[in-house]
Formats: sequence, structure tokens, C-alpha cells
Amino acid sequence: MKKKTLQAILFVLLTAFCMSTLTACNVGANLSAGTGEKGIGILKTEIINGELIITYTNGDVINVGKVVQDEENPQGLDFYLLPDGTYGVKAGMALYLEEIVIPETYMCKAVTQILPYAFQGGTNLKSIAIPNTITSICSYAFSGCANIESIVIPNSVTNIGNSAFSSCRSLTSVTIPDSVVSIGGDAFVSCDKLENLTIGSGVTSIGRYAFDGCNLKSVIFQNPNGWSIGGETISSNILSNPSIAANYFDSTYYEDYYGGAWTRTN
Repeated sequence: MKKKTLQAILFVLLTAFCMSTLTACNVGANLSAGTGEKGIGILKTEIINGELIITYTNGDVINVGKVVQDEENPQGLDFYLLPDGTYGVKAGMALYLEEIVIPETYMCKAVTQILPYAFQGGTNLKSIAIPNTITSICSYAFSGCANIESIVIPNSVTNIGNSAFSSCRSLTSVTIPDSVVSIGGDAFVSCDKLENLTIGSGVTSIGRYAFDGCNLKSVIFQNPNGWSIGGETISSNILSNPSIAANYFDSTYYEDYYGGAWTRTN
């Protein structure tokens, strides 16, 4: 389906070019007797009500006709077939959009992964809808998406990769659902407006510096029991207090001192 989208775009551009050339030749022939005109170019192209409209520099307006989109993938996302028969997704031509909706299926198969570097550097992106078919948000998937203000991670995701949301500088609140088991290192590093965090009850592993450089004021552990940093047990009483827990997450001191990542054993 991605090929069809590219073919449609190429068709439109070629059509516009050809029509521009033909018009220029015809008018040039008519004006050649003493006018000094050098030809006609395209002033602008527009899609109005699904039709391509071309305005030329001499004022002529041509309606090329309907522009056919890939109905299954109108945003221009890229999809990659995975070994298990499902699909992973990357931004593709949608990288510069402000709002993106990832579909649940593509080619009648579930979309299960947001692939590594999928939307990295998408500074225009403000809103993204993630379907509940996604099980993995891979490394650097949204790294540098500085204008995303909120993200809803569905209760289907089990893994959040390294640096998946690093430098998402407009995020203020994140809830990790109970389905998530692992949060990678640097996952939310440098999200400097992130103040409120909820850690779901299913999380058993949090990589080093996952929340370094945030501005956490409150961290709620849905299951504060059995946690340790580098093998050093952290009291559930400490982690039951959102402000104290935030201090543990918002500083690298404890991870450096104990020399390891966060793990939970029960």
C-alpha cells in the first residue's frame, strides 16, 4: 500500500509537470511574435475537495482531477512485516504531521510494535494515538519529540525501550500501565517538564537513569513492594510516599551509589 501512495504522488507531480510544459509550449507559440514571453510556470498547486488544482503564472487554472489516496494508510506511515506476521510502524511521510493516529491493523494484520527511531526528531508532533494492539515501544521511538504534551500508553504495552521518550520536553505527566514489565534505561531522560509519574503494578525492571533530568514531584508506585536498586532493597514505606519516591527517581545519586538498575522481585 505504501508503494501505491508513492505512485499516486509521482503521478500527480508528473501530470503537473507535463501540463505545465504543454501549456508553456502552446502559449509560447502564440506569444512568440514580438511579445518577449519566455514561457509559463506553475504558481501554486492545491488540493480542494480532493481534486488537484494547478494555478499557472499567466493566471490559467487547471483542474487535474481527483487525487487518489491510499485509503488504508492516508497519513503516509511506513509499515514493516515482522517475523511473527504482525506489523511494526515508523513515521515515514507522516514525520512532519502534528497529529498521528496509529491504526490497529495494516493489511488485515495487527500493528504490534512502534519500531526503533520510528518518530525520532518529530518536533511538529503534538498528539499521537497508540492503539491497544501495540506491545512494544522500541528504543528511541519518540526521542526528541519535544512538543508532545501528553501520551497515553495503552494497557497492551509490555516493553518500553531505551530512550523511547527521551527529550520529550513538553510531557508533564505519564502513567505506565500495569501491562508494562520493563522500562529501558534513559527511557524518559531529559523530559524536564515531567512532574507526575505513575508506575504500574506489573513493572519489574527500570533501567538506569530512566527518569534522569526530569522534574518529578510525585511518583506513585502501584506496587511499592520488593524493589531494589543494584541489589540494595528499598523500603516499601519510602516508595509509598510519592514525594520521597520522586526524589529517588529524579536523582542519579541512588543509582550511582548502589551501582545498578531498579528491579522488583515480588
